[in-house]
Amino acid sequence: MPLPPLPTRVAYVVSHGLPYSSNGYAVRSHAVARALTELGHDVIVISKPGRPWSIEGFDPARTIPLDQRIDGVRYVFLPLPAAPEESLRARLRAAENRLAETFGVFRPGAVIAASNWENAEPAQNAARRYGAAFFYEQRGFWDMVRSAEGQPPTPAMLERAARSDEYETRIARDARAVFTLNAAMKAQMVGRGVPEDKIQLMPNGVSAPLPADPKLTRDSLGVTAR
Repeated sequence: MPLPPLPTRVAYVVSHGLPYSSNGYAVRSHAVARALTELGHDVIVISKPGRPWSIEGFDPARTIPLDQRIDGVRYVFLPLPAAPEESLRARLRAAENRLAETFGVFRPGAVIAASNWENAEPAQNAARRYGAAFFYEQRGFWDMVRSAEGQPPTPAMLERAARSDEYETRIARDARAVFTLNAAMKAQMVGRGVPEDKIQLMPNGVSAPLPADPKLTRDSLGVTAR
């Protein structure tokens, strides 16, 4: 029998995280993790199994520390060798098994997964297997089709979008609660069938600016443009 979950421990499963990604998703994940930590939660940010090695341009043979701390936040990385010929469903199942093993070790009382469904579905299934509460953080609608250079979307694109829409909605409906960024996104989710009372808004934000260094001037920075 696995040991019971620890009530204050949160596993935060993210598709983009520091220090190997620096996009908006990674910055938001870090800020949320720091805020939860300041509120007394024991947060472990778990990068999507197989990342960062699966990031384009990242050396798959590179060795990195699998357990790191950044600004007091703990980051855990899970190697997941995947052959290129493996199907998406096989990769998702492998990620689920790796996360289930990891939850058994770290014993989270709650699991939060960020967009998109390919990151969230394995985390949701693994949380269910372990017995932890699952929450979904829907940051965007990756299924919305955009045509290239004004061209209409292809039938294959539309089919992938419909399937992604279905998976995103199912994950959100089955979650204990869902967090999203603004009222328009909430309305979109409600329109897809997610109960309105299950959705909470958690907008993006900015940090308070630090005091300006009086030694920094246009001249000291070499700024000559008007």
